[in-house]
This record gives sequence, structure tokens and C-alpha cells, in this order.
Amino acid sequence: MQGTLGAGGFRRRLIVAVVLASQLAPLGWVADERPARASEGITPNILLILIDDGRDEMLRYLPNVRRLLVGQGVRFTNGYVVNPVCCPSRASILTGDYSHTTGVYTNHSSEHGGFAAFRDGSTIATWLQDAGYRTGLWGKYFNGYGREAYVPPGWDRWFATFGRGAYYDYRAVVDGDELSFGHGPADYGTTVLRRDAITFIRETPSTQPVFLYFAPHAPHKPAIPQPRDRDAFASERPWRPPSFNERDVS
Repeated sequence: MQGTLGAGGFRRRLIVAVVLASQLAPLGWVADERPARASEGITPNILLILIDDGRDEMLRYLPNVRRLLVGQGVRFTNGYVVNPVCCPSRASILTGDYSHTTGVYTNHSSEHGGFAAFRDGSTIATWLQDAGYRTGLWGKYFNGYGREAYVPPGWDRWFATFGRGAYYDYRAVVDGDELSFGHGPADYGTTVLRRDAITFIRETPSTQPVFLYFAPHAPHKPAIPQPRDRDAFASERPWRPPSFNERDVS
């Protein structure tokens, strides 16, 4: 697929990856059928969407994702990492390293887990920034982040949200400043992140490639939907995996 991103006259090949944070199996990867070679002088834009605690069954409720990403790309049904836990997996996504190199083994912020343990000096953000990309992160970073208005190296735009699930009544560190959000429709976490990410794209010069790391807290529990979607699946039966209320638990 020859994907393009056209906001503000911005036209360039686009690579998109959609990843489940709980399983770390990419739902869809969109790229050119014939990958661009460095000699062609084409630098792709990269959009990484990280879904927090989603399951693969949710794809049937996401027709736009199926049509725009999975249907025009590749679905890696057996794509997993060695440590399928939130923070360790996020550290591996950002670095390509195992936990014994990233320092992150658990979600709990400590010497071996969460934000406190992550070594952020060399990540995909620093590498791409050094290569001329304009980089940005929106959404969740690591458990334990937010005790200080810290911006890691490598990010030109930093919009990290935290607190109370980051649907409503949450906080964010935005380029070093701490902001608070309330409970109105305009404060809904994913909407706030989407709005700012689109602005970032439109403000980027057409000659500069971008790397967007988009990691909303949805659909992680408490899984609060946007008001307009609150009754969208009211008639659907609750999800019941084979292990639900099974008779034989021996």
C-alpha cells in the first residue's frame, strides 16, 4: 500500500502499526508493497498506535481499523514479545531490547519496574530524532510516571497523561508543564490526545518526516466510553471466554 498523510499539504509514505499492549501482537501493519530503499531518497512517516489492554476480538467492533489498516496491510497473528506485561512490553517497544537490558521487569515503579527503572537515554525517539524526524508521544508512558514534570530525551512533542485511568479528571505533562483536565465532553482523554496529535501533524513542515507514538489509555479498565459511544453496543452480549464460570475448575 502506498499510504499518505495529507494534513496541511503533508504527503509522504506512511507506515502504521497498531499494537495490543497486553499481548503485543500487532493488529495491522501498513506499508508499501515494495519497500522504499534508502537510495530512493524516501523517508516514511511512522504512526505507532498502542492499544492498552485490548484483546484481538475487539477488531470486529473496529470497522475503520479493519478497512484502513488491516485490510490494506499485514496482520501478524503470531507476533508476541517475551514479556507480555504492560511496562516491560512498552520498554521493549521503545528500545527493541529485553527486560535485562531495559531494566523494566514489572509494572510497579521500583528499581526493577515502571517508570523509575526505565533507561530512556537511547530509544526509537532519540534514534529517529537524530535522523531528522520530528517526534511526538501522546498518552500513557509508564506506570509511576507523573510525580515530576519530566520529558525524556528524544521527543519534540510530549503529551503524557496519567491519573484515574486518564479518561476524565486526569493530569498530563505537556512539554514540561503539568495540566489538569476535568469531566466535560472536551476533556475525554482520547479526544484530547487526538486533537493535539493532529495539530502536531499539521504544524510539521512537509519536508520533515514525523514519528507519532499514540498510546491512549483506552480500552483499559475502567473502560469509560466517550459519551456519544456510551450505548453503541447496548444490545451486545457480554464477552464470555471459554474460562468464564466454567463448571470444571479442577
